[in-house]
Amino acid sequence: MVRLLTIEDVAARFDCTPRAVRNWAQTGHLKAQKIAGIWIIDEDALEGFTPPKVGRPTRAKLRD
Repeated sequence: MVRLLTIEDVAARFDCTPRAVRNWAQTGHLKAQKIAGIWIIDEDALEGFTPPKVGRPTRAKLRD
């Protein structure tokens, strides 16, 4: 059975803010759908998902 999660559910699972999860969804880091103004995440999309690092890239990353 497919389990659908909200932004808040995913935020609680990753111990972060709902805004961070919304940003992941908007930027394509996390597979999600926006239905009637509400972000919905399939629980299977979290399998193997690693949250992106926050902040600016280091100088070494900028040179690559």
